[in-house]
Amino acid sequence: MNKKKKQVEKSGPPKGPMEMENQDLDIRNIMKEIEILGSSNMTWKERKDMENRKIVSLGGKAPKKQRLPLSVARPMMKKQKQREQKMLEEQKILGRFGGKHSGSSSKRSAGKRKPEDRVLKSTEGRFRNGVLDVKHLLSSAPV
Repeated sequence: MNKKKKQVEKSGPPKGPMEMENQDLDIRNIMKEIEILGSSNMTWKERKDMENRKIVSLGGKAPKKQRLPLSVARPMMKKQKQREQKMLEEQKILGRFGGKHSGSSSKRSAGKRKPEDRVLKSTEGRFRNGVLDVKHLLSSAPV
């Protein structure tokens, strides 16, 4: 009788956080195995994608995205420029009549800085123990 009770208790839901983590890991392993077994029904693109994800998960580099030919990309870029122009005109109109801007183009142009201003200067900072400390300049730099 006692042996049956112990077996029933063990098969119940996990009681501790370590058991929950083990269960999560088991589920992940099962999902990976299912994906590998299902690869026989996949197309070559899906198999290649699965292989690339596996390589990335093991610490490898992700493959480069395929580039579009210029003849295809040019019309897309032209349409994008037209959309941006349209949005800019709408923002100007809304700005004139008191509407709220969705973009902050005026703030950005006023906040632009010269490249020389963005560089840390060796004349600024605290020199201590042979090290120039400029951490406080980085955190208080205006954006």
